[in-house]
Amino acid sequence: MVRMRMVILILILFHLFGHGILIAQDSVIGKNREHVAIEWEEVTGAASYRIQVRRDGIEFIDTKVLETRLGLDLAPGNYEYRIFVLNPFGGEAARSPWKNLRVERAATPYFRVPMAQSVPEGSGILKFSLEELETESPVEYWFLSGENEVLSQKENSILSINTESLEPGLWDVEARAASGLRFSVPGVLTITAKPEPQPEETSELIQAYQGKSIAFSLEGTGFYSGMEIQVLGEDGELPIHALVVKNAEMATVYLDAREANPGKYTLNIMGGKEGVTRSAGTLLISPPPVLEEQEGDSQWDIMVGLAPFAIIRTDVLTAIPGLLNAEFVLSVRPGAGLKFWSGFSGEGRIQVGMTSLVPDQNGNTVHGYFAYDTGFSWRPTVNWPLVPILGLGIGNIDSQLAQSFNMRNLLYFRGSVGTLIGRKKNRFYIGANVMVGFTEDIMLPIVSLSALWSYRL
Repeated sequence: MVRMRMVILILILFHLFGHGILIAQDSVIGKNREHVAIEWEEVTGAASYRIQVRRDGIEFIDTKVLETRLGLDLAPGNYEYRIFVLNPFGGEAARSPWKNLRVERAATPYFRVPMAQSVPEGSGILKFSLEELETESPVEYWFLSGENEVLSQKENSILSINTESLEPGLWDVEARAASGLRFSVPGVLTITAKPEPQPEETSELIQAYQGKSIAFSLEGTGFYSGMEIQVLGEDGELPIHALVVKNAEMATVYLDAREANPGKYTLNIMGGKEGVTRSAGTLLISPPPVLEEQEGDSQWDIMVGLAPFAIIRTDVLTAIPGLLNAEFVLSVRPGAGLKFWSGFSGEGRIQVGMTSLVPDQNGNTVHGYFAYDTGFSWRPTVNWPLVPILGLGIGNIDSQLAQSFNMRNLLYFRGSVGTLIGRKKNRFYIGANVMVGFTEDIMLPIVSLSALWSYRL
């Protein structure tokens, strides 16, 4: 039996001295008489451990433990410690050298929040500026209200908290250092309960036109910026562009109705803690009106643009093109009389450009072209996006073409048809003109196209 014990002891001693004692390489810093944790790795075959602690060369702790950790209650200062490995018989198998241990005085995590905030519940993420003292140990910041605790996020002296997880009430902020010391600032955040919006439902229809942005006012009580507005129709929900809450009793809703279909829509307000839906009235969206122009109002229009043309010589079966031809039109509509007659306008037209002819006696093939006429036009007095225009006129052509027929001018008659595009003062005119010029011997058909910019004075 004695021999068996001796063999076991020899094996344990070989293992201890062969592998050494594995202890913590760095001292552990305690805080304000908190437990200083001295830890080391377990040695196989060790029955227990002995720890000695001294200060200024005087040993004042000499204790045995079965675990690989010893908690000590030490005042701030500099200490030394060493660890003994004991065999099953209580004898020393190995020891470590003296290690330094420094215990610092812990600092209370003092801080202040310069500005408290008060917001309705569900306001999203709030940020608070933080002024704090530097501490060596990590510090966490918690929002506290009664038994509720929520950890905040801190980055660059800014605290962030998601109010979606906070209940209505008064919330304090507490700093918790790793040393166990704490410091709190009361009343940093006030979460108010969501009001219960109570709209005054109106029996009158809120009317608006399709294709435009709509703004309408709501009256009631308990309005707040976070309440939700719904505009529901048979084809679905219309998008809300903006909600402006002037006060708890008045709000303005801006609605995007550009894609809305004509029909009736129900206005609903959802809010409060329970998210109750309440009706605020009915919105009627109508097709845009076809606005007729006012009879009896005189109107002046100026049109400027390009009008390429071609003159057809029937005697030699040749087409003479017009080059870079510009057209100017001035029209006036008196607007008097019945609806049909109020669509008539008197107008004057001028065309300026160049024509390409056979060479003259000087060898020139390009000559100036100048035509002017007076006449009238008619169009329906409606504000359609496309408005047809019919016109007739009589005028003269003054160019080298007339001189080739031994005439100073060529008399012509004009018929035109075109379309005004757009509803505003600035519109476009696209049209075709057919003119017939007369000489002593032949008729000269003239065809031109007009692409003009129209402006109403």
